[in-house]
Amino acid sequence: MARISVILPTGNVLQQSPGEAVFRRVLAALTWADELIIVDSDSSDGTREVASGFTDKIFVHAYRGSLKEQKKIAIEYATGDWILWVDADEVLPEALIAEIRAAVAAPRAQGWRIRRQHVFAGRVLRHAGEDAPLRLWRRGEGHWDGPENDEFYVVDPPVETFATPLEHYSTARLADRLRKIAYFAPAHAALLPLPPRAEYTRRDIWRRLLRPAVQRFYGVWWVEKGRKDGVRGLLWSLLCAINELYVYMLLWERAQEQPRREAAQAD
Repeated sequence: MARISVILPTGNVLQQSPGEAVFRRVLAALTWADELIIVDSDSSDGTREVASGFTDKIFVHAYRGSLKEQKKIAIEYATGDWILWVDADEVLPEALIAEIRAAVAAPRAQGWRIRRQHVFAGRVLRHAGEDAPLRLWRRGEGHWDGPENDEFYVVDPPVETFATPLEHYSTARLADRLRKIAYFAPAHAALLPLPPRAEYTRRDIWRRLLRPAVQRFYGVWWVEKGRKDGVRGLLWSLLCAINELYVYMLLWERAQEQPRREAAQAD
């Protein structure tokens, strides 16, 4: 029977949203795996003590500014045939676990995507915000890609998607979501090419600052049907637009700093 290694990076999970109760649910839903590997960023809030009730494979590696590196370290400890990546705010329902076990028992793909339904402000978003990152793959296959601290895993096809989504308890409160936007946006802004000029014209203000945010709001609210999630869908759509606006504000800031850096290097 193929063995599954779950990798789960942690770092002061208890003092962050969504907190200890959800973290215990995450761990309890992973006890079926052949091994649960936790790479902890030297937590000081009791995260490792809670995790020790569910696994003895807990490894401490100080956080060096890269979640990707923490996950790479976790994979190095893995001994299973398959890697299943789960975050500390993601709960796997029993139906999804059954799909995962059936998939590795008779594999017909190199990897599987898992849809994530976001639990926002105390309720599941049925329409807005759902994504499906690759979370299960053969050990030794594929590679990491994407911006630092918002990376994703890539394998060669065929790749399939499980029918049952996991429950993603990313942000319990609005303030949590805003902090998350502030954390991830710089990595996305760093990947974008600099605009052709540092000083924006009125047209640039619309094209390079406002329009991306408006398009993002429209995409979530209308195309993804976030409007069907009521007030939560509206707030989620607005937060997605705020994220987009902040990314392009940071890009503008980079454009202002570039001439100063070039002048300093010339001196």
